[in-house]
Amino acid sequence: MKKPRILLIDDDKNTANGLRKILLQDGYDTSCVYTGNEAISLIDTEHFDIVITDMKLPDISGFSIIEKVKKKDEDIPV
Repeated sequence: MKKPRILLIDDDKNTANGLRKILLQDGYDTSCVYTGNEAISLIDTEHFDIVITDMKLPDISGFSIIEKVKKKDEDIPV
């Protein structure tokens, strides 16, 4: 069974990279970005099965990201 593709969004690079490393070791296809605008660009062009986001980002809020993801596909867990 194919594991879900995950997008991680966190401005704390240590947290994001640590979680990404764990997920990659477990076989998940994981992309990692550090700003909300980077996340929005990826969400517009790529498909993710799960989105994990920090709520307080330096450029836009996590709520804006949730709204964008749900507008694209309301079934994607965030």
